[in-house]
Amino acid sequence: MKIFSTLVLCALVWGGPTAAADPEKPWSVGVDLTGAEETDFDDIPGDLSTGRTRLRLDRRLGDQEHRWIFRAAYEGSSYDFGDGQFGGSDQFDTNELALGGVYAATPEDGHTWFVVVNALSGTDDEASFGDGGYGRFGGGVAFKVNPKLRLGFAVVATTLLEEDPDVTAAPLVDWRINEKHRIGFVRSADPSIGYTYLWNDPLDLYVSLNRDLRQFRIDEDTLDDAAFVDDERSLRVGLIWTPNPTFRGELFVGAAQRTLELDVDDDEVASEDLDAGGIGGISATINF
Repeated sequence: MKIFSTLVLCALVWGGPTAAADPEKPWSVGVDLTGAEETDFDDIPGDLSTGRTRLRLDRRLGDQEHRWIFRAAYEGSSYDFGDGQFGGSDQFDTNELALGGVYAATPEDGHTWFVVVNALSGTDDEASFGDGGYGRFGGGVAFKVNPKLRLGFAVVATTLLEEDPDVTAAPLVDWRINEKHRIGFVRSADPSIGYTYLWNDPLDLYVSLNRDLRQFRIDEDTLDDAAFVDDERSLRVGLIWTPNPTFRGELFVGAAQRTLELDVDDDEVASEDLDAGGIGGISATINF
């Protein structure tokens, strides 16, 4: 679950659906419903469709110079393999819980630095919650080039259940071209990099590139020391509606390409690509 990936934490720090809320409303609750249409595997018989439900709770503290953002989130996913050709089961249900926080400091010079610490657990429906634990840690810096442009970089490390830690470094950009056009961080419920068009006061349109890496511990009675990994890359077109400081709604459609992996005893034993297919989602956030 992309709770505090590089792009998420930066969007939260620089003004996402949580940070952009009214300072008198420091809490946010939200629900996200997403789905991927049935698509075929590239090299083996079978197909897959996926549905997800995510619940999130955010708390913001601090001021413009020193900011804390805490998040608790749960995501449930259902993988429907159709004829059961992959994994030997028609349906595979998973759960993921994430708890974490981001601290950001912006001194008077306008530059920003931040750190992130997160604890997560991903399991299938039968595995023990404690067996799916892993961590995500990182930080970065952004430099104010001028009032409309900030550039920087971030590094995030994720411990993997059955492989070596994954370390990702990414450049950061936030370019406010003018009052209508923006390139950089898309302030959606699932923040990412892309282009935003500020249509009018309550409506924003965006095009974004997203990557979500999920991993789940498989019950030891099914397969010992094993983890299921879902690596998704997508292109999305969305609409964000913010009629008032209390409510925020979002709708998106797009296309995704995914790779599923099976890791056993610190080794990758299977990797299968899916054909590109349609995805869509709807989100609602309430600030209070």
